[in-house]
Amino acid sequence: MRFLWRFFSSIDVTQLLLMLALALIGLGTLAWFNERKRRGVSADEPSFTYTLGPYTPAVVDNFVLKDPQRNRDIPLKIYYPRADGPFPVIFFSHGTGGSKDAFSHLSRFWASHGYVAIHPSHPGSDKETAQAEGVLALMETNKNPQQWVDRAQDIVFLLDSLAQLEHRVPQLRGRLDPERVGMAGHSFGAFTTLLLGGAKARTPRGRTVATPDARIRACLAISPQGMGKFGLYEHSWDQIKLPVLTVSGTRERGASWRQEPFEHMPPGDKFHLVIEGATHSSYNDYKAKRARGIDGRAVMYRTHLTLHRASLAFWDRYLKGENGTELQTFIQKTTQITITVK
Repeated sequence: MRFLWRFFSSIDVTQLLLMLALALIGLGTLAWFNERKRRGVSADEPSFTYTLGPYTPAVVDNFVLKDPQRNRDIPLKIYYPRADGPFPVIFFSHGTGGSKDAFSHLSRFWASHGYVAIHPSHPGSDKETAQAEGVLALMETNKNPQQWVDRAQDIVFLLDSLAQLEHRVPQLRGRLDPERVGMAGHSFGAFTTLLLGGAKARTPRGRTVATPDARIRACLAISPQGMGKFGLYEHSWDQIKLPVLTVSGTRERGASWRQEPFEHMPPGDKFHLVIEGATHSSYNDYKAKRARGIDGRAVMYRTHLTLHRASLAFWDRYLKGENGTELQTFIQKTTQITITVK
């Protein structure tokens, strides 16, 4: 007690008030972090505000579907609209070291506009693999043709299992339309997306890997790879006949290299969007390491908004059969992007 009395008597009123203010700020910050943790929001995520669509998005999480033929458990996170369906279905494939939790901002947005978005975690190239085996081992999965096939087969299995999903998940009953299916992904997930859309790759031994699925009606590939990686070569994209939107950023490594899939696809309903200032990490959900500084956060937020609007216009045109007016408006009026059509 004597120590405390000497301490407080040695400081003036201004210092005491400042200390109390800092203590209150600290308590308030702790409460803010705890509330965000309770709501499942990353503690370092800023308050990005998105204008959602007419439907309230909801989420089914921590659901695992087992593929008995491959003895493979596939964790799922599913975003859906709280409304009567059926709605078009979009599968989303994460990048190397990612998980079903990636790109939540994008799929919440899609769900609010009348889409069901199904996110699998791909065992063997996901976050758990990175934690168990280390980053170097994880990066080697990009070169493993079995991983190329496994990821694509995860989506094929899920397509085969849509009726089972509706039966086992009450929230999805009457909401899944298997006739209107889109495929999307980022980085390794973009490779998976284009394989399912008709792309081909070559293994180091010269075997061709091709896993097209005719049930997929349109593809969105964010940061796809060009020639020289993942077994991709000049004619890898010759057989992609369905509508495709590819996306890259001006600050990604190999920015022009990521345009090669678009350049080598046959013409017809093909779009390539380049976002000014976007890096390879700008598209995903916010984390401090992905967007450093005020400029980084601003670019990430603008990238998210651009991706929302472009992808929605694309899906509405090719999954809902709308007349394409929104897509044309986006192409003509959006700034700080370059979009090429063929």
